[in-house]
Amino acid sequence: LLAALAFCLLLGRLRAFRHLYAVGGSEPAARASGINVTATKIFAFLVSGVFIAMAALCMVGNTATGDARTGQGFTLNSVAAAVIGGVSFSGGKGNYGGAAMGGIILGLLINIIYFANITSFYQEFMKGVIIIVALLFAAVPRLRREIAGRR
Repeated sequence: LLAALAFCLLLGRLRAFRHLYAVGGSEPAARASGINVTATKIFAFLVSGVFIAMAALCMVGNTATGDARTGQGFTLNSVAAAVIGGVSFSGGKGNYGGAAMGGIILGLLINIIYFANITSFYQEFMKGVIIIVALLFAAVPRLRREIAGRR
């Protein structure tokens, strides 16, 4: 939680983190404005790797095993949390706080589904439905803008 809070505070204040937003929004525009896109991508992967390492240490502490396949089932959860939090797949939109809130909301939904004694197949199905609904909510404003622009 401390690392997440520190990352949230640094995201808008340090130049390297602002470059992440610029490269995510439009790589050619970031390159044209003088940002080293390659170095920014390397920095993004480095920061991502640090957070992955911290998550892996938490998983090892939780499960008392060091199996590399332990976290494979969390891929859908992370995508769903990001989509629920308002992160755009097309890039340039979203923020860390929204993604964190998406994770909290998804965690609550997963707990509700689990305690309702729904089988694991239907749990994954419900997560997929949640992702689709979140994508539809994200797509509706864009579709309205496109329809209004054609008139």
